Amino acid sequence: MEKWFNSRDEVEKYWEDVDNSHYKQWQEGKITIEEYYKISPYGYECWSCSYCGKWTGNFKYD
Repeated sequence: MEKWFNSRDEVEKYWEDVDNSHYKQWQEGKITIEEYYKISPYGYECWSCSYCGKWTGNFKYD
């Protein structure tokens, strides 16, 4: 993700936004369904920093 968030909910919202952006590109015909499946993460893992309390994570791809 290469970003830090204030909460786990913000991490989930970011994942949803990324997925929705790729889905919109597919709906508009800018990418194929195969490209959508390749670039869109199917999930994520996240964790918080014990020092600062911020959250980050990694997208999961097939």
